[in-house]
Amino acid sequence: MDKNWKKIVPILAVCILLVGIGIIGIYQTNMSDTKHPQIANAADTATKSSDSEEEDGTSTEQKNATEKEEEINSDPRREVLEQYYELGVVRENVNYLNIREMPTEDSLIIGKMPRYCGMNILDKLSDWYYVQSGDVVGYVGAEFVATGQEAETLAVENCNKMLQVIPETLDVHKEPSENSPIWSKLNQNERYLIKDKVDDWYLLDFNSEDAYVSAKDVIVGYYLPEADGWTSVKDCSEPRRELIEYGMQYLGVPYVWGGTDFSTGVDCSGFTLLCYAHIGITLPRTSYTQVNEGTLVSLEDAKPGDLMFYTDADGTVNHVAIYIGDGKILQSANSLHQVTISAYNYNTEPYAIKNIIGD
Repeated sequence: MDKNWKKIVPILAVCILLVGIGIIGIYQTNMSDTKHPQIANAADTATKSSDSEEEDGTSTEQKNATEKEEEINSDPRREVLEQYYELGVVRENVNYLNIREMPTEDSLIIGKMPRYCGMNILDKLSDWYYVQSGDVVGYVGAEFVATGQEAETLAVENCNKMLQVIPETLDVHKEPSENSPIWSKLNQNERYLIKDKVDDWYLLDFNSEDAYVSAKDVIVGYYLPEADGWTSVKDCSEPRRELIEYGMQYLGVPYVWGGTDFSTGVDCSGFTLLCYAHIGITLPRTSYTQVNEGTLVSLEDAKPGDLMFYTDADGTVNHVAIYIGDGKILQSANSLHQVTISAYNYNTEPYAIKNIIGD
């Protein structure tokens, strides 16, 4: 029996040792699976991510760049770029840019472009671009025009959401209803900044008053400013010419309600007050007091430099502009947020036209 035990004991010891080693191995395996699941999951994620990047050949940086590019391309304002086949944009350090008949500094000015005005570049000379903006075609100094990626960036960042009139004329209402009184009419293809949408109506800032037009009669998009056709003032007295040329220097200056300083912004009557002060004529501060000055004239007898006055829906004078001839006015327009050139009847027919200069 002793001899048998001497044989059995070593065998049992070896078996017990092997069983112990197995238990320890199982315990360690369980511990690695359960002790730190967050670490295990992170490791699995990193491994999968690394495997995924190896499979498609795309790094995290590349994916981020792609996502950023997709975000940029999804910007609805980029639709403005579709309106141009070779885009040029007036640079931000330019208040306005002259369009000339020929590529020389002494050539006739045939139009003006405000800051961020868009154009198609038709041809490139050494120092000039031959361009089209709106209905105006002519030459502009190349140094003042952004092209390529710079132009695209300026266009997207500075375009405005506007409505464009479809029918020949469009009624402007005081309230968002067909039964509301008609205040005025808009002309075909005119564009206006949108303040808001109320059901099937668009809310506009109309001569500093709220007004509504039917959404079914307009198209909405993103637009850059366009050139204004204008020829240097001729066939008028020196004070009138000087008045208009002085005012033209401030195209693009911001509209600021109550403003009377070209360095910070002007409202409509602040603009006319400053322009007339330049030629030595003092005007009252507001449009509804300026209308009492001068001599009443008809549209047929209006001369460049005369003042045109407009009213709100209740018939109260609330806007004034300088007539510059050829059916156009120079004004600080709240609806366009800047000093600009417009058709004389851009919103409504003028309530009154006054000859202030007296000749």
